[in-house]
Amino acid sequence: MNVFDLHALKPLALILYTGPDQMLPILSFLGASLGVLLMWWRKIFMAIRRLFKADVQKPETSTKNPE
Repeated sequence: MNVFDLHALKPLALILYTGPDQMLPILSFLGASLGVLLMWWRKIFMAIRRLFKADVQKPETSTKNPE
């Protein structure tokens, strides 16, 4: 393949081209997802923390003094 053979590179150029009309819906979805995550981050973080805390519980200690 010749480097200057533009007909061979044309399909590759069409695949790699991403214009604003393709990027705007993707970025809009990512922005909305990030906005929801930032609004509810504390509740989401606390739920995840509770899940991990439930898995790793401290062993129970007795309050009685051995005499």
